[in-house]
Amino acid sequence: MKRLQINRTSYHNIFSFFLIILFGLATCSVTLSATLEITNDASQSWGTINPWVWGTYMGNQEEGATTALLIIELNRDWVFPVSQNPKADPDDPSEYNFSDMDYRIYDAIKKGITPLVKFSTITPVISKYNSEASPPKDYSQYQKMMGNVIRHLTQGWGKGYHLPIRYVELWNEPDLQAKVFWKGSQEEFYKTYAAAARGIKSADKQIAVGGPSFAWIYYTRQEPMIKGFLDYCQTHQVPLDFLSWHQYDLVPGAYYDKAQKIDALLKNYPRLSPLFGKPLSFNTEWNNIVGIIMPQVAEQFTPMEAAAHNISSIIMMANGGVSAAYRIPAPPVWPMSAQQVMQKMTRTLDRISSQGGDTFGTTSLAGKSKDNKEVQVLVSVYNTGHLSQKKGFMPSDMYSYQDALRKRMVTLNQNKAESPYTNLRLKLEKLPWAGTGKSTWIYHYKVTETGLVQMDAKKVGTSASIIVEYPIQSPSIHLFRAVGE
Repeated sequence: MKRLQINRTSYHNIFSFFLIILFGLATCSVTLSATLEITNDASQSWGTINPWVWGTYMGNQEEGATTALLIIELNRDWVFPVSQNPKADPDDPSEYNFSDMDYRIYDAIKKGITPLVKFSTITPVISKYNSEASPPKDYSQYQKMMGNVIRHLTQGWGKGYHLPIRYVELWNEPDLQAKVFWKGSQEEFYKTYAAAARGIKSADKQIAVGGPSFAWIYYTRQEPMIKGFLDYCQTHQVPLDFLSWHQYDLVPGAYYDKAQKIDALLKNYPRLSPLFGKPLSFNTEWNNIVGIIMPQVAEQFTPMEAAAHNISSIIMMANGGVSAAYRIPAPPVWPMSAQQVMQKMTRTLDRISSQGGDTFGTTSLAGKSKDNKEVQVLVSVYNTGHLSQKKGFMPSDMYSYQDALRKRMVTLNQNKAESPYTNLRLKLEKLPWAGTGKSTWIYHYKVTETGLVQMDAKKVGTSASIIVEYPIQSPSIHLFRAVGE
């Protein structure tokens, strides 16, 4: 893959180039049809809709979320060692302060949340460079410590619990160019991950362990770290049940592009995971923009722009092979009704084929219930032409738009342009209650800033295949519920 070269010191040139790309999205002369056609075949199975793809962050979790990422920092409250002795015995329960960790994990499970527990730091006193983002001085000590943390949570060690912890993520963005979250070498990181992963598996082989939340596949260092990490795990038989990564992008289609690249890469490691064979793909931090760092940009997006972007991104990640995704609840924030519409999809988790949309941001997700009495189609309409009207898209050391720019160039070349859809033609084929004499009713719901609103309900006959049309606009999110009555 050709790498886009941008001189980060040439600030004015980068900004001008970025505006040209965004302006091109809105002004290119070739346009798409104003009618969006979505075709769904209830007889074609596309697997299962996984609710973990619309996960959130614990502490800011949204109502209806079934899974949340919960960050545990081992340097917080001196989890280990309490004595601050760098040579403390990791098998001594008195050297641990589990109080904060216990409360936060137990509280999540009590709320009905399945947590992805993330350990992202080390206590500086046992670190090599006196930093929480450092390798340990003693890998054996660190490995035993991580194993005992898991034993405490799941097997009662150290006056602990028997909690159903099933997924553990290790570390955070070790490939970030600014070295904010990792101060050591790549080789030191590989050894640090290996020690932690082996420690966790020694406590419970059924826990899925993974990481390390790569910031990007490319562009963060001269040599991409991800392949070196995978090769190290394979060569040294280090368990990796899921590979996690982060992505922020203004174009939902970019998530599909990234997910496909990761999935293709993971196919080269078909036996790396002790639990799944090929490691799963998790996106454990995403949104349309880094709103925490760039609030002046994030505030320009309306809640509905954020919602349509996010729903389209979730669907496209699922299409690209992502098994779990955790949306960071930062600006721009979507309305609660967007979470509610995703929650309604849990009624029809048997995924069926849904085709139509474009590679920019308009897409669909469809499923049917296990009893074959209901079919639902979720349609998210997101037009990226409005991005040319936003101001202040500037690169920084913490977040680079190079990857996003490259993807927009590729998409622009493939599609020439996009124009807002004004009409939806929804096709439902081979409905499961066909031939029973039951009529099909279609209920149309729309996501709004104040709630999920039912727009209409209509009886469309007894045919196995039907076509209905609705007016639409961008940005908007629609849920269609078809039942045989």
